[in-house]
Amino acid sequence: MISTHERARLSVLPTVNIGDLEILNCTLEDGLDLISWIIEFESPAQVVFVNTHVVNKIHRTALSPILRETLKFNDGIGMEIAARLNGCRFAQNLNGTDFLPHLLHRAWSQHWGVYVYGARKTALEAFIQKASALFPGLELSGTDGYSNVPVAHLIDDIRSSGAHILLVALGVPGQELWLNAHLQQTGCLVGIGVGAFIDMYGETIPRAPRIWRSARCEWLWRLIHEPRRLWRRYLVEGPGFLWWTLSNRGG
Repeated sequence: MISTHERARLSVLPTVNIGDLEILNCTLEDGLDLISWIIEFESPAQVVFVNTHVVNKIHRTALSPILRETLKFNDGIGMEIAARLNGCRFAQNLNGTDFLPHLLHRAWSQHWGVYVYGARKTALEAFIQKASALFPGLELSGTDGYSNVPVAHLIDDIRSSGAHILLVALGVPGQELWLNAHLQQTGCLVGIGVGAFIDMYGETIPRAPRIWRSARCEWLWRLIHEPRRLWRRYLVEGPGFLWWTLSNRGG
């Protein structure tokens, strides 16, 4: 749930409406400051990086109510196109894979604990190793997504870690559903679904070179490297999202 304090803070930030989905229109620094504010005032919140996949898997389905009380950042070229079709522009692309390293840096500088739940064991270990090397002293712990740990035990482990930030890498919509159901119980103040970020940051799967990202073609790089897993997302769901956007302009 978004508290009264959070609503007051959010009221000063502009938003972009895509259909009936209200997304914050802010810079990376604004986003980091908002998370800092949430932690300072101990007002738990779930953050969602909204891209076309999130819209198709959650917002356009019966799961859409779980997005209602979350903080939503824009992620990817699809959202940028949708905003322009609605006569708006986002201040900055808040792609989660670019945003989250900055959040780790702020967590390190502010002495916030971070807990990761999800991803494969090897990916999680690589992530923790890299983050710990870059940010010595960062309080970082986690449980992989394949351990079959009972939910009650997992929640106890997260709560006992004292973490402020919980990163969940279970894929869309699993990570959003898990946070919606359990964030309050964990004692963490910020919960974020992070998708493939753990793998990319730990370099267990390759990320697109900078030139591809600058050209806004990271989606194509991923499709080339994981065609069997991603073809439907980009070649079927992508056009479906744009049709939905055109059909809901001004909604």
